[in-house]
Amino acid sequence: MEFKYIQVVWLTLVGGLAAYAVVAYLLLTLGDVGMGAVPLDVMPYIAAGAIAMMLGGLGLKRRLLSAIPNSVQAEKRLEQYFAATTVGLALVEGAGLILITLSIVADAPTWTLVGGGAAIGTLIIGRPRREEAGLRPGR
Repeated sequence: MEFKYIQVVWLTLVGGLAAYAVVAYLLLTLGDVGMGAVPLDVMPYIAAGAIAMMLGGLGLKRRLLSAIPNSVQAEKRLEQYFAATTVGLALVEGAGLILITLSIVADAPTWTLVGGGAAIGTLIIGRPRREEAGLRPGR
């Protein structure tokens, strides 16, 4: 396994989330897609929950990484790093998708940008790092 595979997964998460946020925003601003089923005054609470889920995803990633023993072989360590990073960052993406989807239901285009921006920012903070995986540069 090579480190570039986790980078591809990470970039896919970021790209998918960005595309979903842009499409949702355009649908809400250009057409009559919003349903208004979720009151706008509830969106800050939904956003707080989603942001808590994003931070929880980063926390889970860190916790799973700290559970990898230092004595494990490099290839096995990379596999465990891949799994921990994917699980943690998938939770971050999921939180962003929830917030964006509920903004569509609330007919609130601004919240699509808030949800997408917060999730993408959190994904950038939690991006895969070689040193975090215990790898030398270039591997």
